[in-house]
Amino acid sequence: MQTAMEHLLHKMYPRLEEVDIEAIMDYDPEVDTCMRSMSLPLDVKVQLRLEAYIRHNMTDYDDLLADGIDRDRARMKVASQVSAVVRYFEGETNFSKRDLHRLRNAGLTYR
Repeated sequence: MQTAMEHLLHKMYPRLEEVDIEAIMDYDPEVDTCMRSMSLPLDVKVQLRLEAYIRHNMTDYDDLLADGIDRDRARMKVASQVSAVVRYFEGETNFSKRDLHRLRNAGLTYR
């Protein structure tokens, strides 16, 4: 049975593949700050969790942090890439499925 979050992931992001949904749902709630913010609406939590998933799995964000770049600047450097992938998952962009698979297969893992 789908949770409310899984249902919203499917509804809000119709191109999101099941492998991504499983990874997003498996994210550790102890470190998931958006889920601990109980005052946020569920759709906002879903969006924030998706953006975190993309940032950590499909960009150089973690490498930037490891290189000593502060969190805010690292987020700014990958923001356009995160936005492009979100738009792809929403079905609103020309970002290709090939581009998505290239990012997904880059050997990055969700932290």
